[in-house]
Amino acid sequence: MEWSFEGIVIMIDKLAVYILVTGKDDKNKIERCLWSIDNQPTSVEFDVVVNCQTEDSDFYELVKNAVPEEYVVFNTKGDGFFGNGINSCLKHYADHHWGSDCKWSHISIIKTSDYFYPMSFDLLNEIHDKSGFDYLSGMAHHVDSLRQIPPHRDDPRKVYPYQPKRWLWSFIDNRLPVFPFLFWDGENMNGEDFPLCASSKAVEVGLNTLEGDHDIAEYFLTLDAINHHVNKELTFVSTDCNEIYVQDCTEQTKFDSSKYDEERGYPFDANGLVYSEMNCDNYKSLAGITRQFFPYVTMPQVWSHREKCEFAARNELP
Repeated sequence: MEWSFEGIVIMIDKLAVYILVTGKDDKNKIERCLWSIDNQPTSVEFDVVVNCQTEDSDFYELVKNAVPEEYVVFNTKGDGFFGNGINSCLKHYADHHWGSDCKWSHISIIKTSDYFYPMSFDLLNEIHDKSGFDYLSGMAHHVDSLRQIPPHRDDPRKVYPYQPKRWLWSFIDNRLPVFPFLFWDGENMNGEDFPLCASSKAVEVGLNTLEGDHDIAEYFLTLDAINHHVNKELTFVSTDCNEIYVQDCTEQTKFDSSKYDEERGYPFDANGLVYSEMNCDNYKSLAGITRQFFPYVTMPQVWSHREKCEFAARNELP
């Protein structure tokens, strides 16, 4: 179901773009991610905030020196996992978004290893105009990724090598119906959804995710946003737009099954964090709810696959 606010223009007033840096990142990744933000040909007003998640003072200084002076850089001494990184970005935003120098209306969080397409911020603005979202979710298969292997031959995503042994996985002009995707049933985790953008309203209602050593912090953030939607505290919207950012997964190592529960497998970590969290009472209101229950915005393709491959090739790190 596609929702629109016909005749009403709903703009993103000011976007806070948070870059999440960890001690595993290097200067080249930081500079590429910053470049993808600085070169947005957009009418959207934005600020850049860098969250350096490290206890290494030398690395923190390296990050500060790599970032332009007009950008905000702060240090989070957490556990180093993505859930903590997301929550620390949300907390920083909550503490600062009404400041006289900020007055942000929306937040977008990106990992340093990933980077934005040039049309990203304008597309976020257009989707917001169509839906008035408080939380915008990008379905996993509609978020482009760079990988060392091509997908299975039956995968509908088009893939071309943009470099030797480097493939861009992307749906091109393939807009699928809204599937009855079940977000939660108390037993299974059926996939991933990626947070693309959220409003101040979403942050103010206490949006957060599960911390600790596990792989699906973004999915738990989505579940939390859905819970708030069900409670009529915000508007959750999904989109098939695949031109917000591209995930660089080329450094992913071989799948390590020892990290996961022997019986349940991925994404259930061996320490039981995911299974314990998904069975909390606050998720039980999501039983039986599918993606078709929520507003959904479909967007036409802007770039061809060749244009995306050329962009990825130009931004390949040495």
